[in-house]
Amino acid sequence: MAQEITVTTYVKKPIEQVWDYFNLPEHLRQWNIALPEWHCPSAESDFREGGKFTCRMEAKDGGVGFDFSGVYTKIEQGKELKYTLDDGRKVSVTFEEDPEGTLITEIFEADA
Repeated sequence: MAQEITVTTYVKKPIEQVWDYFNLPEHLRQWNIALPEWHCPSAESDFREGGKFTCRMEAKDGGVGFDFSGVYTKIEQGKELKYTLDDGRKVSVTFEEDPEGTLITEIFEADA
C-alpha cells in the first residue's frame, strides 16, 4: 500500500464558497501554487464524475513547468471529492462546515 499524506486547513468562509473556490478553474488559478515564485496560468475542469481536470503549474521566470491532472472519481457536492491523478495516485478531499467556517482535509498517496 502506498504511503498516504494528510493535509488539513481551516477556512473562515461558508462551505458553498469554499467548495467553489477549491474546484472552479477561475479560482484554482489564484491559489494553486507551490511557492510564491510559481503560478497557475491555466486550469480546466470537466467537473463531473469521469471528467478530467488539468492545472498548468509554472515557475514565474518560465524556467520549468508541469501539468497537474487527473480524473474525478467521486463528487458529492459540498462534502467530498475524489480523483485519480494521471500517474495513478488517489486523492480524497472532504469538507466539513461549522458555524465559523469550513475544515478541508485532503488525503493523497505520496509520490513514489
